[in-house]
Amino acid sequence: MKPADVEIWNRFIEKYPLAYDEVSYDFEIGHGPDFDTIVNAETGGDDLALYQWKMDAVGYKGRRVDLIDVKPRAGLSAIGQAVCYELLWKRDFDPQGDDRAVIITDTLRPDIAYLCKKLGIDIFVV
Repeated sequence: MKPADVEIWNRFIEKYPLAYDEVSYDFEIGHGPDFDTIVNAETGGDDLALYQWKMDAVGYKGRRVDLIDVKPRAGLSAIGQAVCYELLWKRDFDPQGDDRAVIITDTLRPDIAYLCKKLGIDIFVV
């Protein structure tokens, strides 16, 4: 996360200290490139993580998994990331799981609350 994202995240945790039992940060998701990313087979060096998408956070609360994008002044790009991360999560990890896309922000741009409601994305403004 960038420094502005971290400030928003810290405010969220202060406001909702029991939101999650556990959190994974900069969660790598996606298949990566079509070429071999092993740079040193002898030592296990692999550059795959450089080519994968990074979710800001994955929050675990009981059986629920929140796929979190933290974004200042959330707009359409935050929605696009939330939707795509959820699709990749379902494909790669848990197609029938109890997951939800979540955007945590400091300010909502016009129409974002409406679009998130229609797309089933939860929003927290902190």
